[in-house]
Amino acid sequence: MNESAQPLKGEDCQALASRVLSDLRRHDLGKQQLVIVMTLVEISYQWGRETVKVPKLELLAQLTGMQRTHVAATLKELSQIRVIQTKKHEQYLEFRVVPDSNLWRCRPRVSPGTSRNALDWLRVHNFGDGGVKLMALGSVEVDFPTED
Repeated sequence: MNESAQPLKGEDCQALASRVLSDLRRHDLGKQQLVIVMTLVEISYQWGRETVKVPKLELLAQLTGMQRTHVAATLKELSQIRVIQTKKHEQYLEFRVVPDSNLWRCRPRVSPGTSRNALDWLRVHNFGDGGVKLMALGSVEVDFPTED
């Protein structure tokens, strides 16, 4: 991380935020880890920045409803599994969510292909076929009770 991280273009940030959030959904992270990293995505990429400067961890505690000690421990865990990078400055900590999930050291629960297939199915059923033939996708399995 460099000291003067430049703002990213809006569409670049939104694309990064979207991709990171999709990758977070696919990986085996705990609730507190997800809350912290999703908060960091919001206050960095979704604000148009690659990094976020945090002058005190109490602010993250207030944003997440977690105790400050749990925030600190969770940030350390996320750094150890390479989901975030942390740089300590004199007046603040600087955090960066690593956008490449291939560098993360946590187990994926779902492959990118499986996730993409599920999203494609959901898009077809919510927004129409958009040129996609439903028959080509196969049969629909309903694994929840339906009202008849």
